[in-house]
Amino acid sequence: MRRQLSTWLAALMVIGCWPWTGLPALPGERASAEPTVAEETYYPLQQTVVNRLLPGLIGGVGMLAKYDDEGPESVRIRRTTTPASTEPFAPITLARVFGPDGELLAVEELTDQSAGTTETIIALPPGGEPGIYRVSLSGGRSGDVLEIGLPDTPIWGVRGEMALSLGSTLPSPAYVYLPRTTEAVVLEALGGATVELFDALGQSLGSPAASGSRRLLTVEPAAADEVWRLELNAPRKGAIVFDGVPGLLTPSPAAALALKGGTAEADGLLVAGPLQARVREAMVDLATEPLAVNLDFFDEVPDDLEHPILEALHYGKYGFIMGSASPLSRQVLDPSNPYYGAITPWDPDNPGQPRPLPPTWESSLYPKIFSTWDPLNMAAAVSIPGELNPAYDHEGLRNRATLGALHRLVMMQGDDYIRENDLRSTANPLTHAFFAYYTVAHTYYLLHDSLDPAVDAVFREALIAAGDRMGDYKGYQSNQWLHTIEGHLFTYMATGEPRFLGYFERMITSYVDGTHGAASKFGQHPAGYYLEEYGADGHYGAMNDTMMLSIYYRYRELPGADPVLTAKLYDSIERALEFQQYYWLPQPSGTANNSAMAPSAMSTRTQSRLGIASYPGMYMAHPDFPLGRAKYEMINDPLTGPGDAMTFAHLINNDDWALRLLEWALPLEDQQFAESNTSGGWISNLYHIYSQSQQAQAATLPVYEQEGTWTLPGHVAWKRGGLYGVVFYEVEGASSIRPQSKVGGGPSAFWSEGTGAALLSTKNRKSGTVTTPADMTHSAIYGELTGGAMFHTGRERSTFHWIVQDEIFEIRSTLTSPAGTLVWRYALGDEQTDVTVTLDSPDVAEAYLNLPLFMREPDAEIVGPANGQAAFVLDDHAIVFEWPTTVNASLRAPIDTFAGDIEPLTLAIPSDGTSITFSVYAADACELTFVE
Repeated sequence: MRRQLSTWLAALMVIGCWPWTGLPALPGERASAEPTVAEETYYPLQQTVVNRLLPGLIGGVGMLAKYDDEGPESVRIRRTTTPASTEPFAPITLARVFGPDGELLAVEELTDQSAGTTETIIALPPGGEPGIYRVSLSGGRSGDVLEIGLPDTPIWGVRGEMALSLGSTLPSPAYVYLPRTTEAVVLEALGGATVELFDALGQSLGSPAASGSRRLLTVEPAAADEVWRLELNAPRKGAIVFDGVPGLLTPSPAAALALKGGTAEADGLLVAGPLQARVREAMVDLATEPLAVNLDFFDEVPDDLEHPILEALHYGKYGFIMGSASPLSRQVLDPSNPYYGAITPWDPDNPGQPRPLPPTWESSLYPKIFSTWDPLNMAAAVSIPGELNPAYDHEGLRNRATLGALHRLVMMQGDDYIRENDLRSTANPLTHAFFAYYTVAHTYYLLHDSLDPAVDAVFREALIAAGDRMGDYKGYQSNQWLHTIEGHLFTYMATGEPRFLGYFERMITSYVDGTHGAASKFGQHPAGYYLEEYGADGHYGAMNDTMMLSIYYRYRELPGADPVLTAKLYDSIERALEFQQYYWLPQPSGTANNSAMAPSAMSTRTQSRLGIASYPGMYMAHPDFPLGRAKYEMINDPLTGPGDAMTFAHLINNDDWALRLLEWALPLEDQQFAESNTSGGWISNLYHIYSQSQQAQAATLPVYEQEGTWTLPGHVAWKRGGLYGVVFYEVEGASSIRPQSKVGGGPSAFWSEGTGAALLSTKNRKSGTVTTPADMTHSAIYGELTGGAMFHTGRERSTFHWIVQDEIFEIRSTLTSPAGTLVWRYALGDEQTDVTVTLDSPDVAEAYLNLPLFMREPDAEIVGPANGQAAFVLDDHAIVFEWPTTVNASLRAPIDTFAGDIEPLTLAIPSDGTSITFSVYAADACELTFVE
């Protein structure tokens, strides 16, 4: 019948028409959901499921079917969807068909389908080889109705990718194959699903039962290389998800044994599919190629070195060269090892030794991802030219990098997911897949032109499979989403597959447009910062900056780059810079990494300040962004030796400094950072951007303006006389303030050019947790309630309004614990800033104003408090605090923080609605009358 239909279809395709039956030309779409007689004849094998998304928006359904004669001529896909009235972007939805060798035969993108039901007939190459065909319908919205139609065969199976809703078309009973490598079977029931699992002898193994907030059944140790039965109890509702086994449900034991869950044997390892088997074969073949890495180091820096800054990027701790011996010694080069190609990290419990490898992933129980960046680090060293780069075009290192990337792809699950951890310990089936995908895509982009054609071909196929499966996986924070986004950009640049450019443009547009809204963890806040855990963060903010700048500079060079999107990317980076500039506070004695400090109390994830060099971030913006140029020029050259460039070479902003780093580095060869895990993953992007011609002139930063007032949502800053002040008072639009983040109307920083940051609202070393006054390192009110418990402010919601435009503003907060109101009024005078604090709460027994003075400068001292005054003094410069002499004041013991010591100046304040005012101004220390 199939051959007769094939001939009939082929003839009709030639003339471009179809008979009255309504079967559309292949491929094609139609809105009707009603099957025709011809369709039902050709597609009798049908599975219909409701899409159930797991955390991370992991969704889809797949089928495997074996054909002994020849492969199917076409596959029918139906999707019924209802777009939400507001959604950040249409979720990427794909239908893919794979042949017996795991080769992609056809792909149709269904992302932009309108509401209702759309049917797609996917034509396949005629005369397909006999074997097992795979159909994957991935992504989409929660609640989509997904249907796959195939020609008839008794050997077939259906699986969730990863959750499978229990619909009426599923086989009942269903059979599950346990491969020879099975160690444990994990079955989770979702949404009221009721199922029971039986072993090969028909003995009940039980049903998923309550395990915390989830319902799980775990059988371990489990039998292997046999078939178990799954009974789907009525009523069929909810969904199930398997782990530890492929999770393919078949209608018979014979089908389960024939399909083996889609697994394949490959050179001694059991892998999840035929594509993974071909990756494995390529890796084994590479074992016979040169793998030795003996770098020929340079003795001295040439007098005529043309680009010292670019050459220096390969060196320092976060280059690859100076620590390369150690990771290369820890790379697994035994082809029989499941982790062949991976680099084992150092064991924190056994200094000087690599961490033991986890149990084999052949069990379908995946370990925590390690060796995350290593292939990219190697590939960057191999592919980036340089007069002083001994790794450039090194064949052995290229093969090592390739193995490192292929090790990640050979581990892909049967549905092409890059898995991490298993469902016994987490409900999230994917975690760091965004990092792994980005690394593999970037590595392939750097290496593909120089690879052996056979290796290149399978690398390309596997990367495309992983990338299609990643789809619009955002992870759980903005930086994670950006790694998926830029991974798609690198995949497009390396493969030329246009849908990856579509994935990229769709998601990066959503990111910079802030379509998730301010109350989210994704995209750009209206104030300009990139959202991490519902707010701003220093360390992860810099990671977002790094990715955004790489994306901008890569995308704008594409021949088909959308000029509107290019402009949006530039504007997004400029808005991020505009926000950050108010938090760059130059330090008098700061060098390189500590050239500028910033408050960190508002950081939502880490203790790090805005603008920290832990990622290159806005230092990379110097070629085309005036504020980026100002940030770059702000870095203080140590003048002797390499200074902080020993760690972060991207800090170097002049040739002399670069030469000093190189002169220090060359004699040390590859041993200087032997105890570190390999680094260098950002060198490719740094080299690309630092190679750009310098277009921008440095902007003047707010701290250096003579006078000014600046507001953004949740933020206000001002400069009067020699005093600069800033308040980060609110994450506007957020549904709540995160416990680890501290905001409110208290000053975030007071700064002068002579003193640097004198007051700095800083996150403590307990991730913002406050249980005693010794934890108070942020600007706030704290004290004791009438019942004796401690309270503090910092999570209250606040509103801003001008009392007198550009002269007096008020930040008003409603307190909930304790109940009451808190008002901060700032009067911005020419010579001083007056801050009036009014606390009104009947539940407060005693209250104190906490002013965190920042003691980073080695020669700084605090004079007072005495007679209503205290001063932060550095050499001949001071920032003075004054208050009524009737107010009790004290200076508490230093508190160690990530940024440096904080010495809190505390003022006792009333809690009955009576106001107190303190004043702040910059002065010459020699003119202070109360200084002894």
